[in-house]
Amino acid sequence: MNGYGPFWDHVLGYWKESLVRPETVFFVKYEEIKEKPDLHLRRLAEFLGCPFSPEEEAQGVVDNILKLCSFETLSNLDVNKNGRLSTGVENGAFFRQREGGRLEELFDG
Repeated sequence: MNGYGPFWDHVLGYWKESLVRPETVFFVKYEEIKEKPDLHLRRLAEFLGCPFSPEEEAQGVVDNILKLCSFETLSNLDVNKNGRLSTGVENGAFFRQREGGRLEELFDG
């Protein structure tokens, strides 16, 4: 039982809808982002209607965004290392262990 509802049904619904309406539903797995982060950042920017210009590409904007959003950067922010939510959950609980492929293990096991 999940405290947030039928999680897999929720994800499956979005995945199916992304196949039917890819222009309105962007679906990507963590493992895909981890494998090719620059590709998926560009895809997301295009999906949002804000593709990177050639000038931004040349200036390294994509790489800068990836660095700012990296596991190392975000997990080391003070707000993400200390404190708790009003529910008592530690802020650091929202960071995975940086390992992909666990979804396949769940279904194969």
